[in-house]
Amino acid sequence: MSITIELSEASEKRLAECAARYGRTPEDFAAKVLDRELHARSLDEVLAPFRQEVAESGMTEEEFGDFIQEIREEIWKEKHAGHRQ
Repeated sequence: MSITIELSEASEKRLAECAARYGRTPEDFAAKVLDRELHARSLDEVLAPFRQEVAESGMTEEEFGDFIQEIREEIWKEKHAGHRQ
């Protein structure tokens, strides 16, 4: 399939810069980006298994929020533990 699109001068320049960075023509780079976007899974698709596990766990929203907060605090403590030495 072949399509034609109109780009602003700024977008055309940016497309050429990005394509050059990857050693591709602007046309090839644009086709690859578009193809990747068209085949990308949505956030809902990515999160569906996680959401199902949470639902099956029986946790309430409040319990889940508390759980996430505890994990965030543990990560923060681990990340900043080296700064106290």
